[in-house]
Amino acid sequence: MNFENHLPGEGEADHRFNPEQVEKLFEPSRVAELEPDQLVEKLQLQPGDRVLDLGTGAGLFLQPLRRKVGERGEVIGVDLSEEMLAAARSQWLQQPPANLTLQRNDPGEIPLATGSVDAVLAVCLLHELAEPEATLKEVRRVLKSSGKVVALDWRDVEREEGPPLDHRLSAQEASKIFPEAGLPEPEVETWSDNYYLLVSGGLEQDCFK
Repeated sequence: MNFENHLPGEGEADHRFNPEQVEKLFEPSRVAELEPDQLVEKLQLQPGDRVLDLGTGAGLFLQPLRRKVGERGEVIGVDLSEEMLAAARSQWLQQPPANLTLQRNDPGEIPLATGSVDAVLAVCLLHELAEPEATLKEVRRVLKSSGKVVALDWRDVEREEGPPLDHRLSAQEASKIFPEAGLPEPEVETWSDNYYLLVSGGLEQDCFK
């Protein structure tokens, strides 16, 4: 099996994507499988919304998020890796657009005010976290009462792509963390051969009793 796209070593670091392999994130086959525009539709964003892309990495989802919220909205990309954020910034020849903010921060300490975002997107993040419940509690804190969380992650099936099997969280394991963190239990669906999708909250649910 070939897992060179994840950092070697012990502890939390070996669950994180290796920034030296950033070009893999934009491979056409990966982009086609992730379907960024369709995934962003799951957030049900409206013009003027404020959305957090947590663990934004190289920023694959920044452009479709910006298109949905428009000039009056805001997209906030947070990642622990400055190398990844540099790759995200490189999508623009000059300064990033006015409705985009990129910040280096631990995803377990989100640098936003309580109840300040309409939606949170987390792609291939949960399996990287040493304390996913603590991070989802932070997501719960910054999310508005009508807010929605969409998380996509690796299925727990043996494949050459992605992290080692013992680094992955099954959909069942991941979905249990949401109510433990104070979020509504998510709907679960298989997104593709490699990924599952969790959708929590939204206007149709009484989210935060």
